[in-house]
Amino acid sequence: MIISTITTLITGILLVVFRKTICSFCHIGFGMLLLIVLYSLFYAALDIWYTRARYEHRYISYTFVSVSIAFISTIISVVCVIFFSEKAGYNLGIIKVISQNVVIIAGAMVAYVHIIFRGKAFFDKKQCRRIIAISWPLVFHSLSKNVLDISDRLMIAYICGDSDAGIYGTLAGFSVIVVIIWNSIDVSIVPSIFAALEIDDYDTTKEICENALYVFMYVTIISVVLMPLFARLMTVKEYFDGLFIIPILLLSNFFLAIYHIFGALLLYRKKTILIMVGTIISAVINIVLNVLMLKNYGYAFAAVTTVIAFASQAMLQGILCYREYGRTIINVRKVLFMTVVCVVLCTIGAYLKYNDALRFLILIAPFIMTVKVKDIIIKILNFLMKNIKIKK
Repeated sequence: MIISTITTLITGILLVVFRKTICSFCHIGFGMLLLIVLYSLFYAALDIWYTRARYEHRYISYTFVSVSIAFISTIISVVCVIFFSEKAGYNLGIIKVISQNVVIIAGAMVAYVHIIFRGKAFFDKKQCRRIIAISWPLVFHSLSKNVLDISDRLMIAYICGDSDAGIYGTLAGFSVIVVIIWNSIDVSIVPSIFAALEIDDYDTTKEICENALYVFMYVTIISVVLMPLFARLMTVKEYFDGLFIIPILLLSNFFLAIYHIFGALLLYRKKTILIMVGTIISAVINIVLNVLMLKNYGYAFAAVTTVIAFASQAMLQGILCYREYGRTIINVRKVLFMTVVCVVLCTIGAYLKYNDALRFLILIAPFIMTVKVKDIIIKILNFLMKNIKIKK
């Protein structure tokens, strides 16, 4: 907490000192700049409280606080916009942002005071050194992740044009919905994974990870069927030629889920440098492939480069995780089975972008996988893997 406060204050001071240059470059006022600093200063405390509530499985408290803050901030922002809309000379967009975030900052300040007063020590040198040693690679991990998230659209705009970037960004938004679902799954299983690893219960860890991936596989398959249909209903015909990128991006989200599972296992061992390495490599792969391919193959190829980047990220994290734990903490054959299913069905979904009736047949796959077929395929994979080992 103290580290977050110190770094934010230093950053805030620099922003205030160079406020003219920053405000001019970002096209924002000084009041908005102060709002950003205050938000960054106090929101970390609320984020810490959320994390602890999830880890302690206090989901009722977590839901109550998060929903209350969201509801109150929305109501106040609407009231302020309505009030100032009757008066001339006010930017309603800025009014909405300020009024909404003031409520969030107020809630974060309560969490900040709560943590400060309940802490055993205001400053613990040993703990600070330990936190910095663990956390500094995550700074570069976050930067690389942000580059990975936004590089596609920026490079499409630069190489292919703003029109293609707009089409890609709009269609990619339909796959982001699935990411939100995975984030909900992820935050709910990580505390359970850590609790199981704390007592060296690898069987429970394996079961949690595999079940989470199975659930998300079903979500991905259903989304492959429904999201292109929603996109056709909610966009105009100029977007229809790019509908096939939605299933491809959904596939990249499945690889992202695998990466998060392995990342959580590495994070428990505090191997944040390994997490950073995987993210940096995938970001570099994505940028290089976009530079080489976008000009020749168009904006749609950015979806393919995203899949390749996330797949390489998941594979690398899996290898590092295996080396760290010295054992297969997740059943590789089951993960491989789920990956093959997603690759095949997402490819079919991309091919059938205009044929909703045939694409709905993909929904049969989850029902097939709940019966004997799944076990049969896993047994075949086990048999093939054993034969490969024997031949070696």
